[in-house]
Amino acid sequence: MVDVKMVTARRDVVAAERSVVNGPPATRSEDASMVMHGTVVKDPYRWLNNSDSPEVRRWVVEQNNNSRRYFDSSEVRDHIHRRLEELESGPEVGTPIPMATKLPSGKLRYFMFRRLEGDEYKVLYYMDGLDGKPKVAIDPSKLSRDGKDSMIDWFPYDDGSKIAFTVSHRGSDVTTIKVIDLGTGKILKDKIEKVTFASVEWTNDGDGFYYSLWPDLKNYPDAKRFNHVYYHKLGTSQERDKGIFGKGLGADKSCYVDMDAAGRNLFIYVSDNVNNDLYYKKLSKNANPEIRVLIKDKEASFSVVDIVGNTAYVLTNYDAQNYRVISFNLDSPAEKNWKTVIKESDMPIESLISHGSRITVKYLRDGYSEISVFSLTGRRLADIDLPIEGSATLPFAGWGNTGYFHMGSLVSSEADYKLNYAHYTIEKLQRSNIIEPNRIDMSKYEMKQVWCKSKDGTDFPMFMVSKKGVKRNGNNPVLLYGYGGFNLASEPDFNRSIIPFLEDGGVYVIANIRGGGEYGTGWYEAGIGKNKQNSYDDFISAAEWLIKNNYTNSNRLGITGRSNGGLLTAAVVAQRPDLFKAVVSEMPLTDIISADRFDIGPLCKKEYGDPAIPEEFVYMIKYSPYHNIKPGIQYPSVLVIGGENDTRCDPLHARKFAAIVQNSTTSSNPVLLLMQRDIGHGGSTMPVRKSQQLEWTTDWLTFIYEELGMVAEVNKRQLEELKRAG
Repeated sequence: MVDVKMVTARRDVVAAERSVVNGPPATRSEDASMVMHGTVVKDPYRWLNNSDSPEVRRWVVEQNNNSRRYFDSSEVRDHIHRRLEELESGPEVGTPIPMATKLPSGKLRYFMFRRLEGDEYKVLYYMDGLDGKPKVAIDPSKLSRDGKDSMIDWFPYDDGSKIAFTVSHRGSDVTTIKVIDLGTGKILKDKIEKVTFASVEWTNDGDGFYYSLWPDLKNYPDAKRFNHVYYHKLGTSQERDKGIFGKGLGADKSCYVDMDAAGRNLFIYVSDNVNNDLYYKKLSKNANPEIRVLIKDKEASFSVVDIVGNTAYVLTNYDAQNYRVISFNLDSPAEKNWKTVIKESDMPIESLISHGSRITVKYLRDGYSEISVFSLTGRRLADIDLPIEGSATLPFAGWGNTGYFHMGSLVSSEADYKLNYAHYTIEKLQRSNIIEPNRIDMSKYEMKQVWCKSKDGTDFPMFMVSKKGVKRNGNNPVLLYGYGGFNLASEPDFNRSIIPFLEDGGVYVIANIRGGGEYGTGWYEAGIGKNKQNSYDDFISAAEWLIKNNYTNSNRLGITGRSNGGLLTAAVVAQRPDLFKAVVSEMPLTDIISADRFDIGPLCKKEYGDPAIPEEFVYMIKYSPYHNIKPGIQYPSVLVIGGENDTRCDPLHARKFAAIVQNSTTSSNPVLLLMQRDIGHGGSTMPVRKSQQLEWTTDWLTFIYEELGMVAEVNKRQLEELKRAG
């Protein structure tokens, strides 16, 4: 029989321990500033810019120790950790990815990711034939002795016999390209170092590949020298790689490579992170070796879908805010020769893929996925009847009539499906359930979409998920998520990390604010640059709507976001500190005025503005979170999370924002900094070890539970369950 008195006594001890948790370490400020366009821009924590400073390192250790005491003294942390561990304990099996051509044996090779019991990373497997025995292709845990290397991207040769892949150390975006021969299982001697955001395209003969090398700005400040496209021949050193394109490009431009399915044309994109120019080079032996311009100076986005014969099919938002597909002859690429193949619709094209004589398109309908198939003439062949309302990937289709895709929703755990292109029917792959039914019953929950009106009258949607029948009593713990940037849509995909929060009575909300990709280019451009404040107004309006409609109140409302979403949460807490109780800002940018001087900052000028331009500086200084925290204000509880090796949002932003809020607030609410070791930017593109992700998620959820007043409710319910069990 469970001793309820003993459990209660233990909680009293934990509460007593928590009462003596120390505050954050003292942080010195300095009289540092600069004058920009006649304005004095104060920078009192400039000394925290230097990650290599011994003083900064000591300060980070003290901050982490303070945060650790907060998390470890919480009586609810073990409860959250156990539940997340249960949810993560099962095997994960990814979507099968078929190769474009058959092996000499006549079989088609498939790749898929799996994470079995005990695996820290997802392991890449391959099978010869869909019913073949899975074999390990790349196991990231074996890439280094200390286990701190991870695989970021992989680029298989057409038949899957060898793979070029990028390796990151301790989460950095600065990677090394390596090559593995799956016939021997050996990693070759080829090594291409200091590569950021790699793109790789194999030649038809498999003897080498083209790749782009974007500069590692910390080690190579002369960006123009390194922003090139190269050709690497297998068996040779990087020093012998031939640069074929990029002379004169600066750090505000990135270039990457692509190739048509037949491998006859190499395409080179030159992008400012919003718009791009397009070049190409014919690769046949007798072709002109010159790199030619296809599309230039159009102030729009262009992406090659495929080449059939000599006809290019290109996705663009030129004269089409929701995107369209155009075609033209490679030898006559002038705009007057463009033909519209797939017309712009009232739904934006989120992505597409070509497969033989078909183009499969993923649209977004108010954030939900819809998939349609077209012929190369633009005839609509089918609208796929998806099994649920949610978020789907595009079907991977290699040689044959079957494509494989992945789908889930906030109330439906992820599953894989196969699409029969002969009949346009779909079938669930039963083997692929990531969360087994006995671990979670999502039938207890409901997802709905509601609409909110922003400050300027613009309507935008929100996805909400909670237990069925949640009471609108104005007192529910609510966690509001937002991103609103880089033309990326926030889709209602399944999210394991919020399951404990939902089970314990929370309401989770995704706000589809401007700056995202939910409604095409116009929606995106309405939330960037001079319009960036619209994103923040939308998010603030979402919070106000939740309160006005009696879902919650400002003492039970938390917000969270990472990367651009971390900037979002930092900005709104500076503008409306009264509106929220708990704020989580992960991997944020916060010092927007100096952001362009660090890491990939030059690529973000279209998104955030260029402080060197007077007109743009004016609006940037108004929303830069670091510059808008004021002394004498009662700020809410704030948790700032950074990655020591983040090369997208330099950890200086997390450090400086935590410091200025800690030294400015007059409230007793905790302001914590958690600086993660051996982690970069994180997220889906930067894999994190499973054990790290578990601790990280447990910590920020613990913060949300503590600050939204959920601990007492959880304790009460657990005691009642113990009594019933006894």
